[in-house]
Amino acid sequence: MRTVTLKTTDLTDCEIGKFLGAFREVYNQERSITYFKNEYTSTCLEHSFHTLLYNEFDEICGSYSLIPFIYSVKGEEVLVGLGSDLFIKDSYRDNVSNLLSVLNAAIKNAEEVGMVACFGFPNDNSEMVSRAFLKEKRIGLLDTYILPYKIGDYKASMKLLNPFSILFSNCLLGLSHLSSSNNIADTIIRKVRPQFEQTRFKWFNPTDYHLYQNNEMQCVWKISAFEGVKACFLMDVYPLTARNFDKAVRKMVSDVKKECGFMLVISISLRYQWLRSQEDLNLKPSALIAEFWIKKNYQR
Repeated sequence: MRTVTLKTTDLTDCEIGKFLGAFREVYNQERSITYFKNEYTSTCLEHSFHTLLYNEFDEICGSYSLIPFIYSVKGEEVLVGLGSDLFIKDSYRDNVSNLLSVLNAAIKNAEEVGMVACFGFPNDNSEMVSRAFLKEKRIGLLDTYILPYKIGDYKASMKLLNPFSILFSNCLLGLSHLSSSNNIADTIIRKVRPQFEQTRFKWFNPTDYHLYQNNEMQCVWKISAFEGVKACFLMDVYPLTARNFDKAVRKMVSDVKKECGFMLVISISLRYQWLRSQEDLNLKPSALIAEFWIKKNYQR
């Protein structure tokens, strides 16, 4: 078994095709080569980093990708990596060293290219391994708030309650018009804009991602699966104020309510956990952007 870390731009279409074949085998999801390139080259470096695990037959049997982002930490711009598409084929999962070799190689490369930290959203299995063997630190929990516009979309047996859940949701949405605060959320760690919009947003598939913007604000929502149920996620609001947040929720519901009746808000993206002191920064350097800090805490 060996690992190789390559930039997206160094991968041939043949290699990407092999990667996607292994990814499909593990996740049962279809992705095109074009989708892969758009996702991983629309970054601040115009590429991402892919650590591939090969067996003795030069077949890809595992991988871990890091997408580079520039964040501002107390006014200083730093390079960090978002972990993505971690997988090990079933037949190679018995040996935990396969997973560890992929993660360690990815983190070593991240250090070499100047990333101060890496973060991700692990599932229960990878979290257990990462905390036990790599000494990763949990820095925040991904709380999710749900607006059950049509409760029957989540559970078919509750479909008769749809009129009541619609009425309840409309009441909440109506009350949100009273929101008037324009105080912008101020956090120690934040995305660097407008560079973020100029890179990440340009690959978003409009079939899945919806971008709304006017001269005051912008927001993004995405239709995806949540515990096997079609749901809509509010992904981002900028600038983040109470008024803009509530407006974003109303725009999202208005846009997708005929197609999707289950709305979710990711608290880490929007309901920021405030980081006010140096002590907070040391203990959980980025509770607003991730659940896991893969490298050593970023400290000053």
